[in-house]
Order: sequence, then C-alpha cells, then structure tokens
Amino acid sequence: MAGRSFSTTSIARGTILNLSGQVVPLFAGIALVPPTIAGLGVDRFGLLSLVWLVLGYLVVFDFGLGRATTKHIAEILGKSELHRLPTVVWTSIVLQTLFGTFAALLLTVSTDQLIGIIKIPPHLLEEAKLAFNIVAWIVPVMFLSSAFSGILEAQYRFDLVNLVRVPSNTLMFVIPWVGAISGYNLTHIVLGIWILRVASLGAFATLAIKSLPLLRSVKISFNEAPRLLKFGGWVMIGGLITPFLLQLERVLISALDGVEVLAYYTAPYEVVTRLWMFPVSLMMTIFPAFSTLASRSDWRAIGEIYSASFKYIFLILGVVVVGLGIYAKEIILLWLGPEFAASSSVVFQILLVGILFHALGHIPYSLFQGVGRPDIPTKLYALELPPYIVVAWYLVDNYGILGAAFAWSARVALETLFLLFFAVRAGFVSQRWWKQARVLEIGILLLILTLLGSLITIIRSSDLALWIKVALLVTELTVFVAVGWNVVLTAAERAAICTRFRQWKYLRRPNDV
Repeated sequence: MAGRSFSTTSIARGTILNLSGQVVPLFAGIALVPPTIAGLGVDRFGLLSLVWLVLGYLVVFDFGLGRATTKHIAEILGKSELHRLPTVVWTSIVLQTLFGTFAALLLTVSTDQLIGIIKIPPHLLEEAKLAFNIVAWIVPVMFLSSAFSGILEAQYRFDLVNLVRVPSNTLMFVIPWVGAISGYNLTHIVLGIWILRVASLGAFATLAIKSLPLLRSVKISFNEAPRLLKFGGWVMIGGLITPFLLQLERVLISALDGVEVLAYYTAPYEVVTRLWMFPVSLMMTIFPAFSTLASRSDWRAIGEIYSASFKYIFLILGVVVVGLGIYAKEIILLWLGPEFAASSSVVFQILLVGILFHALGHIPYSLFQGVGRPDIPTKLYALELPPYIVVAWYLVDNYGILGAAFAWSARVALETLFLLFFAVRAGFVSQRWWKQARVLEIGILLLILTLLGSLITIIRSSDLALWIKVALLVTELTVFVAVGWNVVLTAAERAAICTRFRQWKYLRRPNDV
C-alpha cells in the first residue's frame, strides 16, 4: 500500500463498487417496502421507519471517529509508518466502544421520554419500548463497524467493504419483509436487525485484521486520542448542522403552508436526492486517496484527482440532470399523476439544478477532510445557517414550494462555489484546476444537450414528416457526441476507451475452431 499511486481507473473502480453498495439495497427497498407495509400495517411500519431514522442519525455521534480512523490509517500507509498502525486503530476502537456504550445507555434511559413524544397507538406501546431498547444497543455495534470498515477503505479495499455492505444493507429490507409475512412483531424484527449488524461487525473486523496482520497485536495509547478527536469533532459538528440545512425548508413549508402542501415538495425532493448516490460513492473513494497523498505532500496528484473527479461528476450527473429536467413533467405525471405534475414539475427542475451543485460540492468537501482541514466546511455550514433561515422563511412565506426549492438550490450552489474558492485560496489545488477539469467545455456540452432536448420536445409535437424528425434527432445527437468526444475527453481518455472497446470486441468473438 505504501507508495501506491491512484489512477483514474482505480478511482472509477472504487466508485463503481461503492455505488453498488447503494444501488442494490435501493432496489431491494423499492421492491420490499410495499409488501412490508401491507404485512406490518401502517402504524407498525411507521415505527420501523423511525427506527431506521434513529439509526441513521445516531451514527453522527461516533464523534467522527470512523472518518478519522480512515484518514489516519491512510496517512500512516502513505508515510510507511506501519509501526503506528496497531496503536491508532485499537485506540480508535476503544474510543468508539466508549462513545457507543454511552450513546446506548443514553438512548436506553431516554426511551420512555422518546415514546412519550411520539403518538403511538396504545396496543403498540410495549412493543415500541422493547424495540427501542434493542435499537440502543445496535448503536455501539454500528460505531465499531464504521471503524473496521474504515480500515479497509484506507487500504482502498472497496471490494471487501462492499462484499459485506451490499448484503448487509440489502438485508435491512429483507428482514422486515420476512418478519411481516411471517407474522412477527416489531421487537422481533429489530432483534433480527441487531443480529445482522453484529454479523456485519464480525465480517468487517475479520477482513480488516486479515488485510493488516499487524492489527493482531493490540496496542492502546491515549496519546493518539487528541488527534483522532480533533479531526472527528469537526466532522461530527458538520454532521449535526447539515440535517438542519437540508431539512429546514420542509419544516417551514409545514409551518407556513401546511402538511398537505408539503407532499408536492417532498415527492420531487425524494427523487432528486437519490442522485446523491453518485457523489457519495465518489467521495468514499477519493477521501482516502487525498489522505494518503496529502501525507506525502503530493499536491500534483491531488490536483489531478480533484480535477478528474469534478470533470466526471459534472459530465455524467450533468447529463442525467438535464435529461430529467427536460422530461420533468412527463416523469411526475407518470409517477404521481396530473395533480402532482401541475404542482411539482417546476419544483423538480429547480431542485435538479441544486443537486448538481451539491454533488460537485462533495469534491472540495472530501479534499478538506483528506488534507486534515474538516473545520473549513464545518465553519462554512455554521456561518450560512442563520442567514439561510431568514431567506428560506421569506421565500417559503411568499412563494410557497417554489420559493423553498429556489432557497435550497441557491444555498447549495453558493456553498459549493465557496468551497471551490477556499480550496484554491488555501493552496490545496491550482487556480487553473477548472481548465484541467474542462469545466467550460462540459458546460457547453450540457447546453447543447439542453437545446437538443428542447428541440426533441418541439419535434414531437410538430406535424413534420417522420423521416425529418429522425434526421434532425440524429443530427443533434451527432453534434452532442462529437463535441463530447473531441472537446471534453483528452487524447489519453479517448485512447483508453478505444482500447477497452477493442478488448470487449475480442472477448465477444467466438473461439476459433
């Protein structure tokens, strides 16, 4: 691992593996949630949804130690200081155990208060209490899983990470479904989730120790704790602020316009945020690479990864966003019907612009964490929250869900621009990175695609002959592909694609007799 380089191919492979860890469970959820609701009933499924929410949010309270573990191991491997590995890893694991146990105890003693806040049918009260007591002890298991999976991520072993993560996250939907059709209650289902998480922890721990045999030697030194906690503390604070920034406009819509209006905003928002899978998968991949390269002060390689990451997210997600934006009304109409199509289509388009900016913002965010400056994005989040509350309140109060969509998209766009600016200002990347990322060329390409989509829309509704429609469509597509091939891609990238294509053709040929 020491001295390794990070090519575009290795980053692409890691991103695809991480994407699989999110896509497979997503499809499992889409398929299994409806029969699970039917089997459990709406009330019991509502409690299960709350269990998922609590588990997702409480991970933040690991004090950022999962992220800190990945960063410090990547640095150690980058500097070839392997003698420090056992101390850093096992100190982090002890801290994770302490924080996890504290969180579990806190949640256990708070269960009655939590249940009292929620309106739960009387016949489900005891079942809910038992379920949340089990949930409390899933938390330390998840903290430790984060630490051990971070060891594998630091080594770029995303194949092993997702060997565990894909079945584990998929079973998070399978277990409730099996429980629902078998007649089990929520307590049994949550117990099944606890067993699943313990098994996942065992798998992560086994793979991590096998990948780094030095970890068989247990060494603990709390001299390492301040470095881990300083980094992790900033990550945790950022993780606590972010949900407020992402959820504020929905709270305001509920308060100012009513929950019946909220549905017209939430539906397109939930679709748009599924696109986070792409940048999150990339972020998981480039973060350990930035950490390793920063430990060697290899700023040239960091700049290359930074530019390439921006380029491909802008290109790939940009094409997806433009395509969804062009057919926004048709998509909403097909999915939710004419009432939602009339009220939510423009909201959908505005949010799509925001999600593209937000996705691009993940790249400088990963850079700041990788070079050991997680405080920069966290301070930015803290500074933007007060004015955002005022602006979002005004826009929602005066323009409803359109104002909410604009507020959210404008905020994430400005946030991303500031992060990009600070990355240059801090000297982590060159001022000319955007040229290497072909930002202008991709912008032109996306404009061509937008015009193409508009033309297709006009052609479809015109009285032109079919052959003319087809000819115009082919012409526009040809221009789009030609600009992308010759202007956006470099000569090396074009050569690599051609090589891959030739290899694919060779593999497709029948064997000679």
